[in-house]
Amino acid sequence: MNKYQKIMSKVKVTPQMKEKILTQVERSRNSVDQNDAGQKNRKIILLKRWIPACAAACLAIVIGLFIPKINRVSSSKSVSMENYTVGNAQTDEAAEEVQQDTAIYTGSSSLLFVDATLYVQTNDQASYSESDKDLEYVGEVSAVSDADKEPDRQLEASTDIIGAKVYRLGNDLVVFYKGSCLLFEPLSDGTY
Repeated sequence: MNKYQKIMSKVKVTPQMKEKILTQVERSRNSVDQNDAGQKNRKIILLKRWIPACAAACLAIVIGLFIPKINRVSSSKSVSMENYTVGNAQTDEAAEEVQQDTAIYTGSSSLLFVDATLYVQTNDQASYSESDKDLEYVGEVSAVSDADKEPDRQLEASTDIIGAKVYRLGNDLVVFYKGSCLLFEPLSDGTY
């Protein structure tokens, strides 16, 4: 026999001691179970608080990442030019530059005077190429009219698009300027 067994063989437990020991063991088990249950409840409460907050944060991140891309894809229109395409711009900076450049003359009040006829810019999206066989070259915009006056000289515009290339397409004009393709139609009372 080893030392532990020798010592334990000499220990005598009375029925009262046995009862007291078993009661203490039972109490300690109950308190441990209650502590475990309390900790589990606290964890569940914390999860109930943090899961919705984390889900909302993830949703905000996803929206922040994908909505600008969706808007860019839905608003991009390809306009073919000589050796490049604008509308599906390679960088956000290029897209912003095109938007800023075209912001001046995208309204319906942009006017252009060609061959004794006053043309007004339409809101239609034009998609032509300068090499298109249906287009007849007219010239380049060479002047801007005064702010309070309509254009009245050949290749004069009401907005600053000097250098823009002007082509005739039937009764309409197609104007290429800084990567944009603009469509002009005759103003009904614009013939001089």
